[in-house]
Order: sequence, then structure tokens, then C-alpha cells
Amino acid sequence: MPVAGKIVLKSGAQLPLEYRMVTQPDGLLSGELIGDLDAWDPLVFADRLRLVCNDGRSVEVLITHVTDKGALFIAALEVAATNSDCQGVATTTAALAG
Repeated sequence: MPVAGKIVLKSGAQLPLEYRMVTQPDGLLSGELIGDLDAWDPLVFADRLRLVCNDGRSVEVLITHVTDKGALFIAALEVAATNSDCQGVATTTAALAG
């Protein structure tokens, strides 16, 4: 189930969206940003972005793949994200990857 959050760009602009995320066995996070990203400048995806989670905590994400339905990302689990909805939402991103 998607969770409401927002992306904070380097400029400080905040873009509301939904996301899904899981913690991988190696401790990395992977997930998807859900929504119409066509209006975003494609250069935005070249930088790491800050995902602000539903509970107010945040994690830095790196976009790995952009689709017409959103974008896939990876992130390293930060100490600040422990015990947060940033740590893991029970879902998978396989549907977007295929």
C-alpha cells in the first residue's frame, strides 16, 4: 500500500507524492516513487533526493529507473530512519521494474 510523503529538491522545493519501500537483506532500501513525474525536469533525477516519510523522518534516495508510472530508487538506511516508516513498508517494486 502506498504511503504519502514528499521529495525535497536541492532548491528546497517540496513535491508531494506517494511511495513504497522495503528493506533488503543487505540493509539497503529499495522502493518506488508513485505518480506522474513528467512535469519534473529530468535533471532532477541525476542528483540524490531527500524523501520525507510519512512520520517526518527522511532518507536520501538515488533514482535508478524512471517509468511512466513513477521512479524506482535505492537508499542506504540511515540511523535516523530506524524504527520509521522509512525503514520498510511491506511491498515490492517488481511490478514497475518489469
